[in-house]
Amino acid sequence: MLILFLLLTFQPPPLYNNPTLEGKNVVLSGRLSGIRIKNEKLQLFLVDALISGSIDPNDKKLNIDEEIPKKVICYCSGDVMPKLGSRVSVEGVFYNLTRATNPGQFDQARYYRSRGIQASLAKARVLEESGDCDELSQALFELRLSLAGVYDKYLDTQTAGILRAMILGDKDYLDDEIKTLFENAGCAHLLVISGTHIGILGLGIYRMLRRLSGSPVIGAVIGSILTCLYCRMTGQGVSALRALIMFTICVLGEGIGRTYDIITALALSAMICLCTNPFLIFDPAFLLSFTAVLGIGVSGGGRDDGTPGGKTVRTVRTSCFVSAFTLPPTLYFFNKYPVYSLILNLILIPFSGVLIFSGAALAFFGMTPLARMICPIAGIVCRGLTGTYVALCRLFVSAPGSVFVTGKPQCTGMLIYYLILGCIVFAGGTERLGKMKSRKAALLKLTVIPVLMAVFILWPRQRDGFNFVMLDVGQGDGLLAYTKNACLISDMGSSDKDKVGTYIGIPALKALGIKKVDALLVSHTDSDHISGVSELLEGAKDEGIKIEALVMTDNSLSQDPGKKLYDLAEEKGVKVYRAGAGDEIRTGDMRLSVLWPQKGMKGEPNEMSMVCALYCNNMSVLLTGDVEGEGEKHITEALKGKHFLLYKAAHHGSKNSNSSELLRQIHPALTLISCGENNRYGHPHREALQRIRETESLIFVTASQGAIAVHSDGNETEVEFTGKDRGEYEEKTDNDK
Repeated sequence: MLILFLLLTFQPPPLYNNPTLEGKNVVLSGRLSGIRIKNEKLQLFLVDALISGSIDPNDKKLNIDEEIPKKVICYCSGDVMPKLGSRVSVEGVFYNLTRATNPGQFDQARYYRSRGIQASLAKARVLEESGDCDELSQALFELRLSLAGVYDKYLDTQTAGILRAMILGDKDYLDDEIKTLFENAGCAHLLVISGTHIGILGLGIYRMLRRLSGSPVIGAVIGSILTCLYCRMTGQGVSALRALIMFTICVLGEGIGRTYDIITALALSAMICLCTNPFLIFDPAFLLSFTAVLGIGVSGGGRDDGTPGGKTVRTVRTSCFVSAFTLPPTLYFFNKYPVYSLILNLILIPFSGVLIFSGAALAFFGMTPLARMICPIAGIVCRGLTGTYVALCRLFVSAPGSVFVTGKPQCTGMLIYYLILGCIVFAGGTERLGKMKSRKAALLKLTVIPVLMAVFILWPRQRDGFNFVMLDVGQGDGLLAYTKNACLISDMGSSDKDKVGTYIGIPALKALGIKKVDALLVSHTDSDHISGVSELLEGAKDEGIKIEALVMTDNSLSQDPGKKLYDLAEEKGVKVYRAGAGDEIRTGDMRLSVLWPQKGMKGEPNEMSMVCALYCNNMSVLLTGDVEGEGEKHITEALKGKHFLLYKAAHHGSKNSNSSELLRQIHPALTLISCGENNRYGHPHREALQRIRETESLIFVTASQGAIAVHSDGNETEVEFTGKDRGEYEEKTDNDK
């Protein structure tokens, strides 16, 4: 509850942003605090950073706010690997961290801030390195590389990647398909170093030392030190740090004869972590780790309390409580729920100890003369268990309804959920129940809590009325129109952003709670309109989203990109419809009329771009794609006497489209323009903006305002933005650019 209260009330200071440095080549110096090797490229983490060179001949501190941790991530090319703790000088292109500008999109700035990082350096190269370094950190880093080499030597690529993530905290060699598979199965926590690892490794070391030395204090001190070194070697993730603090409290308390209380230890570790970095309150790993342990603590941690069924029922109870307490952050950050995760975790978790022990044994003995005797056996166990894990995850994920899209819950809804959960958990103690046994109370809770979880999961989160969202896909188009019972998508592509379907389109659908897309429209086959369509067709089903139909014109179907989309849709079981002027699509409360082009017409893609009129209750929207020339003349004539409340500006606000004749004819109240920030085409053009303003239409542009959402309840219309500026678009003068 305290963590949720902080999440609701904590107001972080402004994010570091230096427009002067953006995109500029700079020389940066700092102390090297961390190294990652991802896709065979170095990522260096520098603290106490100073900038010099191309901006200012005198060194100056990167961030003048001393309260914010100062760290920069450098994406390096080349083979030079400096030593940890040394001071290095790096040259590269400086970029400020970016905020999410679309619903459900990964927020780079928030993610990196929770890890103390404030800026990035791309295309970097190391210029020089000081002679001094942190010998301990460097030795642990080299040990980690050596242990990883053992996995690479004795295991196949898939198994090695899983064990590197589980034992060494190194996810950079974990296959993306495996990572997504475990996430959709609800078992991603198995790939994170957590209390299970610390419990198996740390407590094993502590008990062995206690037995050998005969002193619990000596065992506790040495065990805590060794566990701390292990945690530091693996990168000191937030889950591992939490487990380390709680482990230290446990063994030190046992060493001095004090009773260990899991809730007290959890609260103390949360205070230590948040005092070190308050931005962790926004980190999913932090919230999931602490709520999971809170669930374990509240459930009794599997101790025998007389509940009928013995250990099996206690295990189910603990899993139920963990699932209940982690549910709100799971839905908040991932917007979906793995339906069979509880059952799958009950099967897999009991074997996690064996896998961790086998993986640790393989890593340890692989660096000793006993390698030839022990490693093959440990390798067989590791391959067998990881193979079983992957096979079971695939089996459960392939089952019908394995992933349920929930939408993003509001903080007030999560607070109400935790209040009710707290009442269920803490009400009905044995002293209040009188003659009712504690086991009856436990069984009652095991009945009520799943009902509460089901209500929270199934609670509808889509907004009432009609909603139209122009996503910020950069230089391209990505449009969503939806009500509670229907959804249409028009285009999904970009010429300056990669994988917009995977990183923008699908996350937006999940965040908005959309489980089914009735029709995916393709206006034409330019890449800035379709580059993400194939990603929607390929990946939506795995995320619990069904696409019913792909709608294209004859002109698009006659071109190679359109033919490829047709083949992919057929392969994925998505129906393909040919659309032409006069056709209508009716779904739920929405009616879509195709205005252009005629069936069978062929020509230049922009001129033949599909134009549609969308109606829902009192809302009217004109979707224009990149139409120009003959196509724009045709719809101008066809729309005589018709007005539209919302106009999607043609061709990203190009001066060659959006004619005065069309604009005077439709007279829109709102005009939305999708284009990239500082794009090389100069969109939106000043001439087009002037013609739109002559109609007294309000203008909103994704380049300045991020994703633009228009909501209508039939009486009133609201416009909302995700990130960036607020209010109507203001054109920059030449002096401002």
